[in-house]
Amino acid sequence: MIISNNYSALTEARKFVNPKLGIIKFCVSRKRIWGEDNYFQYACELAKMGRIINMPHFPVSSTSASMDKTQAEIGAIVEGLERYCGVMKYFEDVPIYTSESENIENNLFPVKELPICLDEEYSNFYNFLSKPNSNQSYYWTKCRDLINDNDIYVPSSYIFLNHNINQKNEIISTPNSTGTAGGQLLEKATVNAILEALERDAIMITWLNQIPRNKIDIDTIKNKDILKRINAHKRNKSEVFLFDISTDFDIPIVLCVIKSPEYPEITVTAAAKLNSDEAVCRALDEAFTTRNFGLYNKSKFYIKNYDDKFHNVIDFEDHYYLYNKPKMQNKLDFLIKNDKTIHINELANNEKLEHYESQEVLEYFIDEFKKRSFHLISKEITTSDISHSIFRFVKIFTPNLVVLSPNHNLRFLKNNRIKDILPQIGYSDYSNKKITNLPHPFA
Repeated sequence: MIISNNYSALTEARKFVNPKLGIIKFCVSRKRIWGEDNYFQYACELAKMGRIINMPHFPVSSTSASMDKTQAEIGAIVEGLERYCGVMKYFEDVPIYTSESENIENNLFPVKELPICLDEEYSNFYNFLSKPNSNQSYYWTKCRDLINDNDIYVPSSYIFLNHNINQKNEIISTPNSTGTAGGQLLEKATVNAILEALERDAIMITWLNQIPRNKIDIDTIKNKDILKRINAHKRNKSEVFLFDISTDFDIPIVLCVIKSPEYPEITVTAAAKLNSDEAVCRALDEAFTTRNFGLYNKSKFYIKNYDDKFHNVIDFEDHYYLYNKPKMQNKLDFLIKNDKTIHINELANNEKLEHYESQEVLEYFIDEFKKRSFHLISKEITTSDISHSIFRFVKIFTPNLVVLSPNHNLRFLKNNRIKDILPQIGYSDYSNKKITNLPHPFA
């Protein structure tokens, strides 16, 4: 997430950092393990909330990297606030508890249209989910249907990382931060959340179908900001690969693969932005952050082992460690060894969107989702102790997009878009090919 790059925003963000009473206990500049001196990285530690929210493994840290020092610090703080809102807002917004059939007047989202797994996923020994059932009672959270401009209730488990349950049959989704983002305006936060959802949708369409997406010819890049980032990675003897993974939405989505001679050998990140140069820069920044995460947690890598069917790949860290095991490093060859390249100027660029105000961009996306008969549902999750600030946080629920799941046993593969999209993006030949059984490499 990019927050406007100015000192006043940083001053506002720092108000939430206090070792005794702050939402964030501290925010510190991390030592640069590798890369050129112009790369800055900050790390934050959140207040300990595990016992309050009944999530003992809730991530208590957030990080951000950028070649702009102010942006790096703001990014780390805002990411921490985003995680905080993703759990604490649940206690301010008391959900209703009912089944679809009991309370039609409350305008509940149709249970039959929720993301679901294939039957073989539900029958998997490692499955802990139940298939959504309209007669089962769930906790529902009031949201906003952006397509129809009215209130709608969505099962709380799709909105918040934590939620109460009364019985196992209520567990219908895995905790997932997809579509959660912040910004200095509600409309900007909503656009950022939509972009993140589209980014993860593009990753999974590419990965599940093993599509050899077009490689961006780095020699065609003239933008100095991009070249500085590429050189920072190359300084560590890393190879940089950039791919155009854009879908049917007219925005640039870029996948970045960093291949290095030493651990971590493989790092995979992505970014969706309104401007192609920003998308490339963001993907490269994310690669720096993710790679440093791997280096700081190197001890975990050595004690993690995975079975041949990947049943114990259950969170995003596992996906990262898995693809740094020697037997997995050739699994990205369908991308890396693809000879088809494009000029960077061939990336999707909707020039008019770059000059729109946030509200106009949001209206554009609402129209695009409406054309496809897709749902686009929004929930502001800014907590009361943050609402006095300039920052706003949003969770977007878009069940028609392809899910990027942290748990490989539960990939929510019963989604027609996985295959239906292929002719539209020029890969009809892959429509009848089987979906890969390999976990995605995204952390």
